[in-house]
Amino acid sequence: MKSEKISFIVVSADGKDYLAVLLPSIFQLDYPDSLIEVVVVDNGSSDGTVEWLEKEWPLVRVIANSENEGFARPNNVAARSATGKWLCLVNNDMKLEKNWLREMLGALEGEKCLCAGSVILDWEGKKIDFDGGAIAFTGHGPQPNHGDTTKKKEKIGKNEKIEKVEIPFACGGAMLIDKNAFLEVGGFDESYFAYYEDVDLGWRLWLYGYEVVLAPGAIAYHRHNATSKKAPAYQKKVLMERNALFSAIKNYEEENLLRILPAALLLANKRMCQESQVEKKDFIFSLSGLPKKKEISEKNEIPWAKAWRSLYRKGLSSFLKKVAVALATKVLKRWGRPPFAEGGVLVDRSAYATAIALEEVADHLDELLAKRAVIQKCRRRPDSEVLPLFLEPLRAIDGNPSYLKAQKAFLSSWGIERVFDIPKLRP
Repeated sequence: MKSEKISFIVVSADGKDYLAVLLPSIFQLDYPDSLIEVVVVDNGSSDGTVEWLEKEWPLVRVIANSENEGFARPNNVAARSATGKWLCLVNNDMKLEKNWLREMLGALEGEKCLCAGSVILDWEGKKIDFDGGAIAFTGHGPQPNHGDTTKKKEKIGKNEKIEKVEIPFACGGAMLIDKNAFLEVGGFDESYFAYYEDVDLGWRLWLYGYEVVLAPGAIAYHRHNATSKKAPAYQKKVLMERNALFSAIKNYEEENLLRILPAALLLANKRMCQESQVEKKDFIFSLSGLPKKKEISEKNEIPWAKAWRSLYRKGLSSFLKKVAVALATKVLKRWGRPPFAEGGVLVDRSAYATAIALEEVADHLDELLAKRAVIQKCRRRPDSEVLPLFLEPLRAIDGNPSYLKAQKAFLSSWGIERVFDIPKLRP
């Protein structure tokens, strides 16, 4: 393949120290500097990144956002203005081996093979971060070999010719893609903000008739979650749970979607209930649990009298629980949120994140169905050719025995196992 112009796109937020390592590794690649364009999209940094880039890296083009716009939209904006035939999307907390770009380009064979994913190792090069990934039937993007130190690595980092390795998607942290193909399929879905937008992109590329491969000789090193670790885990969970469902709704053929979506929704609810650790038995209907008729009105009684009566009648444990609920109610009132009804429960934010994700799906349903219509109209491959690439489609997202039992029932009873037990028809 002849040398063609490459546009590197790096989205960064307060990542000056990371860029100080990444940028030299880009300009030290075994590739003509005159054919490399670097675009850094700064997501409202407060660490002086923009000023530092203008002073220390004048060859780097900077797009400065006033606020953090996530990962998907900044990449799309930069891609539209990029001047290269190829786009290299690289996280700011990466560093690249000298032969990285040559290996990425060399992995592309055939007219339809227009996207390559890099092998990504941890910063010390001892553990696998990404070497192909998988797609679960629920739309999640698990990485089966993530953190593996025992997997055979004979092919990793080798320059000799090897058989093409097809993968369902390339990790957005280190990928190469033809600019025209990226724009044709719609780029990243900007409603995702971050997380699993690369899973969705790879899925769409295959549906549109293109191919995605792994470049085993292209090695990138990653400071895992160097940027995203600053955000609360429950906020990231909302995005992952929501975006997985977004992908499923948009990309499956109708017959398969009608089988899979109900199971995906019920399993999401199952995960939420398990993580909440709320006692399910407390919600089982029982006449003995109905409140007893009060003999006297307590409306005008002063709080300390109620407190003493509760302590005397129900014991210290019950009394402390009531105090905790009362305090929580006062705090929530202070925040302007609805107070708990008597007997309410506190739910961990991480568990409730799934409920928010499900609500987001409901709120965006019209938009999702419109996107689905476009994707299905542009489909060039049936599910029977694409789904075998998922690698581990029936992989469970939760290992709880109760969850595994529920998933097994859905898979067998609703024919989901048969959806993925199909031959690979595409040559």
